[in-house]
Amino acid sequence: MGEPAAVPRAAELRLVKCPPPRHFPEMVKLSRALFRLLVEEHGTDGALEKLADPRWFQSLACLLGYERNTSGSTTVVTAALREALDPEEHGIAVAGGKGRLALETPKRVRELADRMNLDPRQLVTASRLTARSDSVCLQDGHDLYHHVIVFDENGRWVVIQQGMDVDRKTARRYHWLDSEVSEFVEGHPVVADETRKVLSLQGDRADKCREAVLDLVGDGPDRVLREWRAVRNSISGPLDEYLGREGGVEVPDGWVPRRLDRDALRRLYEVNPTDFKEFLTVRGVGPSLVRALALIAEVVYGEGPDRRDPAEYTAAFGCKSGDPYPVHRELMRLAAELLERIRSPRLRRFLGRVTES
Repeated sequence: MGEPAAVPRAAELRLVKCPPPRHFPEMVKLSRALFRLLVEEHGTDGALEKLADPRWFQSLACLLGYERNTSGSTTVVTAALREALDPEEHGIAVAGGKGRLALETPKRVRELADRMNLDPRQLVTASRLTARSDSVCLQDGHDLYHHVIVFDENGRWVVIQQGMDVDRKTARRYHWLDSEVSEFVEGHPVVADETRKVLSLQGDRADKCREAVLDLVGDGPDRVLREWRAVRNSISGPLDEYLGREGGVEVPDGWVPRRLDRDALRRLYEVNPTDFKEFLTVRGVGPSLVRALALIAEVVYGEGPDRRDPAEYTAAFGCKSGDPYPVHRELMRLAAELLERIRSPRLRRFLGRVTES
């Protein structure tokens, strides 16, 4: 019997442009009522753990009348949660969003944390490092454009962020749960497309590569640049077979940086990070520098990055697209009102038996 499957923390979706749905007010109202019940039944911890599960989140999107596999299921549902969840009422707050809202996340976190009597520093750090990890340590062709952090009155948090690949017209949503994070290099182990050209320093398979990268930067800029020149000379090119050249390291087109940032290497040497959490905080550490360091680690130490591709997966009130049928807005409002009124333990036990049968 094999090992139990890892809990998925990523989902792949179709990238589409569309305005907010007309039934957005009903999405907010139903979300408010649903999360009041969730917190009463499972506590804020349980509600956050559900949000950290991509499949549960996708089910929530369907319940709220959104398509099951489009990029808007992330951006619109988190926007509804941002409107619906109130720290005083639910013990949960939401900060961030798409574009400008994502950039303003730290400011909004501080405002909400002040209302909840929380120290915002850990939350701001978590927000920043999860975004850094999914753009620097995970290079799967999807550029981040949406970032949300959800946190409770105890300081526990979930990050939900999404990247887009304009050429392939796909989006990927990544989920982070605080209890599963130590160095912010924990992986997203759901496989969607094995043919993708991916470089990942996240997850267990890249442990040795990360160690080699930290060793390299600890030796100073001159050593790194010297090794980089040797690696560039060993990379296979399109004319190799005509020149009678054999061997070399195969690298996807466009993945070899033209130059390395000596200033960033110097800062890394001065900081001398002991783990990747510290590594990610150093100014100037970006995707191209990480690619170069990972290639050096592979050629010099034989410790390469993980090249597996990470990502994988109806409607109670209808769906925004009209498939299988249009959203029944009045039914959503009635359901929200019913949930608002559920305070009787007897009625809740009855509904529990009905849903189990």
